[in-house]
Amino acid sequence: MTIRLKKRFRLGKVTATFGALGILLDSEQDTDFFFCRHSRGDWGYGDANTNELALATGGTVISEYRTLRNERLLVVTDLALKRTVCILPKEYEEEGI
Repeated sequence: MTIRLKKRFRLGKVTATFGALGILLDSEQDTDFFFCRHSRGDWGYGDANTNELALATGGTVISEYRTLRNERLLVVTDLALKRTVCILPKEYEEEGI
């Protein structure tokens, strides 16, 4: 894994769902930690090839992480709409961003 110290893209407007905030509260973590990893190109369990293509074409970048309590969490950036959301996988499947 390559650790990057510089942001690779702008997150735009950042938000988090109530579900994501709930599991972060339970694990005593905050969104900034995951937003920072995401913006630096640390995709966690996300698909690196898909994300690199999205960066090149202005698509949607999706990172997947685990909290300290092993709960799945997504950080999704729509580059075209200039917005990023921290969201649970089931919420993303049901609602999108």
